[in-house]
Amino acid sequence: MKNIFSVLTICLLSFCMWSCKAKYYEKHQEVAKRDILNWEASDVKKFEVEIDDAQSKFNLGVVLRHHAKIAHPSVTVQVTITSPSGKKTAKNQEIQLKDSAGKLVGEVAGDIVDVTSFVEKGYSFAEKGKYTFDVALVSKMSLTGFMSVGFVIEKPEAAK
Repeated sequence: MKNIFSVLTICLLSFCMWSCKAKYYEKHQEVAKRDILNWEASDVKKFEVEIDDAQSKFNLGVVLRHHAKIAHPSVTVQVTITSPSGKKTAKNQEIQLKDSAGKLVGEVAGDIVDVTSFVEKGYSFAEKGKYTFDVALVSKMSLTGFMSVGFVIEKPEAAK
């Protein structure tokens, strides 16, 4: 009985962690050569988002879906944010795919792994309007094992 209570407690805490974050935007795009799980260096993913809240703080993240037998322990992406007025800011983000022991990082379901890495936490948009988020490989070489690239914007706390 004690084990069942522990499992239920963990499930409730996990649910609370996810439910306390409100997704503002989330979209995923397949890599160009998904049939061979190859993310080409030239395959820049573009996400256009209408932002109507320039007062709240947001977490901006990249979601990578890859095969569980991926060889790379990490990958570096560049996220370029273009504001409605055309101002561009870019940031490189190393995303860990495996920990130091070689164990997969992220949500594992069979042979598919989803890893979310937040590029910015507590980010405030300077203006309302259409923003573009480009996600590109920093590597000039294509990387094998990737299925899709996503971008997520979430509010750290649900509105009360």
